[in-house]
Amino acid sequence: MPIGEEQPNQFQIVDVVASNIVVIGGRDDNGSFRPGTYDQVVLKLREKIVGINITTKHVQNKIKRLKDKFSAAYDMQNTSGFGLDDVCKCVVVDSPEILEEYLKKHPNKNYVANKSFPAYERLPNVFGKD
Repeated sequence: MPIGEEQPNQFQIVDVVASNIVVIGGRDDNGSFRPGTYDQVVLKLREKIVGINITTKHVQNKIKRLKDKFSAAYDMQNTSGFGLDDVCKCVVVDSPEILEEYLKKHPNKNYVANKSFPAYERLPNVFGKD
């Protein structure tokens, strides 16, 4: 997308996927998106954002990043020493040492504790709980 062009944010993509695609069976039993699901998301985004220049590849990449971020936040939240702050919409950690130890064991995680992630609570409906 050219610089300065309005890009869909994570909420718009999540809303489209959750409300229009997943609900009508856009995922297989194993949780993977069915063929054509990304194309449906693109069409829905083009309906919501007039003049948007977005491709299936853009949507695939954004959803992949959201899934990676969701998986990391979900793992953290379900690890001793971490929790979910409903007010700040982020995963919190009890101490810097716990976070340091976690990151040593999981160096490739795509989420940082204490960083706001407002879409988190809607993502289990999109990705399921791994």
